Amino acid sequence: MLFEGFKSLFGGGGQLVTGSVTGRGFPKVLVIGDFWTSAQAVTASKWNTIGEYTVPAQQKYRIGYGDANHPDNQGYIYVLLKNAAGTELTGKIRLTYSDANKFAKDTVFEMQEAVLHGSTTDRRIMVALPETPVKAIPGRTDGMVRQDDRILIEFYPDSSDTVSTTTPVIYIPVTQY
Repeated sequence: MLFEGFKSLFGGGGQLVTGSVTGRGFPKVLVIGDFWTSAQAVTASKWNTIGEYTVPAQQKYRIGYGDANHPDNQGYIYVLLKNAAGTELTGKIRLTYSDANKFAKDTVFEMQEAVLHGSTTDRRIMVALPETPVKAIPGRTDGMVRQDDRILIEFYPDSSDTVSTTTPVIYIPVTQY
């Protein structure tokens, strides 16, 4: 009986069934160092790719984890961008899947940066990010990005500046298979 409660709480005991995919994915959180290691210059009023995570060999990913029907197991995103002086950079954040050559892209999340840093610990004021399958990349019938594909962070800043590597905080929930 107790085990059944845990299965329900954690979305079926780790078994994911989404579309044609059945597998055991697990939650993981990508941080700033997973996306970039040097300062990123950004130009105002245009989409700038500020971070890129390449899917390692023999792994598959989806942005987010859990599902909206089970808020206790879904992922929550946190993004606070700053320059080297510690000044917050405002604008829009976009999360995108891309194939290895960056020919095909699928945007799965877009929101104002100012909304994404309510708290690193209080989920009640964080933005939920449940697992989101790939839809627009040809050949991705399983809804996943795979080896050498990329998860991109794009930023549409209100003003030109440089995003630091030491002062921003980024937590992007993903499901790894």
